[in-house]
Amino acid sequence: GINIISEGPNDETNKEEDDCDDDDEWTFEECVLFDTLLARYADNTKNESNEGGEEDISGDGVSRWEQISALLPNKTSLQVRNRYVKISRVEKEKRRLAHQPTVNS
Repeated sequence: GINIISEGPNDETNKEEDDCDDDDEWTFEECVLFDTLLARYADNTKNESNEGGEEDISGDGVSRWEQISALLPNKTSLQVRNRYVKISRVEKEKRRLAHQPTVNS
């Protein structure tokens, strides 16, 4: 396995950036594999209204989440989808905050 060394105190901003720190259901290794598989089975539709990606299917009728969960031991397609939705919401909020105008005093 991979040894993880903490780089600092439990800082809330670090927890948001590394979503695995506060997620007891996902190990670091699972998070890394999830990210890799998510890129491999990328959503080419980019439909913002379809945040959960339920309609994303391959040519054989298997959902994106089923494809990913098949390669992640002990994870269901629902757990994979829920993790994606959680990460998507965090990223969307980061983009929203980054584009807010700053107020000069």
